[in-house]
Amino acid sequence: MASAARYLSALACPHQRYAPGISSGTRGLPRASEVAAAVAQVRPAGAQLIAWARYAGDDASAAPLADAVMIEVAALPAAMVVARAHHLRDMARAATAEWLAPRACNTCHKRGTVYRRVNGLRSEVECRACAGTGERAVSWAARARACGVPRRTLGEPYRLVYLTMLAILGRWDRALRAQITGQIRSEH
Repeated sequence: MASAARYLSALACPHQRYAPGISSGTRGLPRASEVAAAVAQVRPAGAQLIAWARYAGDDASAAPLADAVMIEVAALPAAMVVARAHHLRDMARAATAEWLAPRACNTCHKRGTVYRRVNGLRSEVECRACAGTGERAVSWAARARACGVPRRTLGEPYRLVYLTMLAILGRWDRALRAQITGQIRSEH
């Protein structure tokens, strides 16, 4: 059974035309059209934008995705939203850009694990450099530069908002994958 990411990769080929063996359905629709139809049913709408921005490679979807993240964060309780409106917009754009283009860990090269000798045996262990994520951590100084604010401006309350934005993007991605996986299972 195909993974959700592989299924979603069909979105990257909108020029795909019907040919025998390409369509997964019986209606003769190209797979990209079937996936696009499945994505149109995904909720929340931010998850749909993730499908286009991350999996289809549509750069034009990044700005609406950042706007959706900003709107989601702005709807949180007032205690959570401590940033000024223009800072929220810049933070949402920076968080979206960081999330859409994660950098590979220099130690494990996106695997999340490394091989070590333990008691003379070669064992696979979690990479300590990235804590098993496979992605290089981004410093707060780099995040502040991406937001266009001085590093001291990106203090603890702002950091919480920024991390919340990254968490929202992750939640939407998980929702997208779960719904697309459900769609795959229901078809097979």
